[in-house]
Amino acid sequence: CRHPWQGERHASYCKLPAIAHALRQGYERVAFIDSDSFFQHRNLSLPALLLAYRPPIPHASPTVAAWFACDLPQLGDRPNGGFHLWRRGDGAERLLRTWWHLDGGRFNTAHDYEQHALQWALWHLADAAPLMGTAVP
Repeated sequence: CRHPWQGERHASYCKLPAIAHALRQGYERVAFIDSDSFFQHRNLSLPALLLAYRPPIPHASPTVAAWFACDLPQLGDRPNGGFHLWRRGDGAERLLRTWWHLDGGRFNTAHDYEQHALQWALWHLADAAPLMGTAVP
């Protein structure tokens, strides 16, 4: 996976342009699931997963473009890059573009790759934070 000005990156970064591409194809929702992800409750549809784990209305923000699994118990409610569900729209495009272009530094090629940028930079940006939600078990 190669960034135009940051150069070589770990393959896990390629999920970002892949999700953006799927959204541009006209899909209303796109789910990304890492190969090492698991779910407590099996055989739930994506809408049922979201209903079961996202904060209830009115606590769920209407501006959220992407729901992430939370990183409990290690890092609290920070988003985990292993599972996310995206809703097509300007917010998703901006969030994906910002995440892709964040300077990954040594994490471009060292663990924890794009997850580091997600948790330690994107999650704290004033323009990005309202576009992200975490699902809490």
